Amino acid sequence: MNRGAHQQSMTIGIVADDISPRLVYTVSMVFKRFLGIRFELISTDDWNTGEWKLPCIAYSKAKIEGLPSIFACGLLSETHIRLKSEQLNWTSPSEQFLFDRDILASFFYHLSQYQIYQKGLKTGLDEHGRHPDLEVGYALHEDLRRLENEMVRIFPSFQVKREFDYEITIDVDHPWKHRHKPALVKWGGLLKSIFKPNEFKERWAAIFDKKDPYDVLSEVKRLCPADKTKVFFLVGGSHSNDSRFNIEMPEYKRLVKNWQSAGFEIGLHPSYETFKNAELLRQQKTDLLTVVGQVNISRQHYLRYATPTTFRNLLEAGIQREYSICPKTSVGLVTGISLPYLWYDLERNEPTTLEIVPAVAMDRTLLSEMGLSPKEAIEVLQASIKKLRDSRGRFVIILHNETFSSSGEWQGWLEVIEKTMLALQE
Repeated sequence: MNRGAHQQSMTIGIVADDISPRLVYTVSMVFKRFLGIRFELISTDDWNTGEWKLPCIAYSKAKIEGLPSIFACGLLSETHIRLKSEQLNWTSPSEQFLFDRDILASFFYHLSQYQIYQKGLKTGLDEHGRHPDLEVGYALHEDLRRLENEMVRIFPSFQVKREFDYEITIDVDHPWKHRHKPALVKWGGLLKSIFKPNEFKERWAAIFDKKDPYDVLSEVKRLCPADKTKVFFLVGGSHSNDSRFNIEMPEYKRLVKNWQSAGFEIGLHPSYETFKNAELLRQQKTDLLTVVGQVNISRQHYLRYATPTTFRNLLEAGIQREYSICPKTSVGLVTGISLPYLWYDLERNEPTTLEIVPAVAMDRTLLSEMGLSPKEAIEVLQASIKKLRDSRGRFVIILHNETFSSSGEWQGWLEVIEKTMLALQE
């Protein structure tokens, strides 16, 4: 059995007042995907009139006699999106229920990013047009652990088979720091750095010895297992926040193919203006596809996505796994869970096949937003690894090729990666 695989030998019945799309999705994510328990949904009417040999639990507004019951607050039976002013009562009405609140509705609320859709929610977008991180923490892991404990108590044959796992993801925004730039930029930069010995030496080596600090494939191969590492390439874009390098450059094509030949799965890093532009997204995917042959994964540049537009566009472009869910100003989990899950289109009230892979931290956030030193970053990342290891979660980190370079602002950060990899592989 592969690491992270689930036991699928157990099947339970879940008796529910209303078998709605939201409930089917939530139970599929929580019980089947996260816990590894097969299930059959049974309406309360069928339960009352039939005989069932399956071991069962209930999800109901009222306690069902003879069944361990989870309180249903009503959110999963609805088809609309509540206004911010419409209060939701999550609390269980009595101690007869397994939990003090509707734990399944909580999963749905966070996984669907329900808050983002609510009218009357004045959170404000940041300078990049991004929603603020509404939830950064490990809340759903705590709920999952409580649910696991109850399943073990109710069904003694149930065993949690999920294991801690990790994935390294690397964004290549700038494949080179000095090489392959226009001659005026390259030589002008060299002249300007004459009185900066370290920078001059670095530029000289890039121009004459062809040793660019951002060309870090050898370091990545040394530290990151290919089967645990995904690499996302920014292939174009005309915004000032994009790169000056384009995948049409023969040198860039060769670089991407070298990474692919090293065994790393190659993904698309759509440019800054693609988050609402389906045509531009498709074109950039096609451009990368001509180089690597297959593109199934993606992460938005600057983590810039609009819900639901960006995710719908990614689905239509044929992307299967999306990696943009990550806190932008701290370390944690935007939707409260580290395990991959399928995106739910809340406006259309339907599940999709797009898999969301949450990340817990990004190198740029540690350096610029949190202002951490390499030593402090190591401590923060190791604490996060411990939390996820304890809850059998999945640690995903966003790095950049620059972070491996030990160049400029990234001096000392190669040790952060080395120590993090050691902690992950314990």
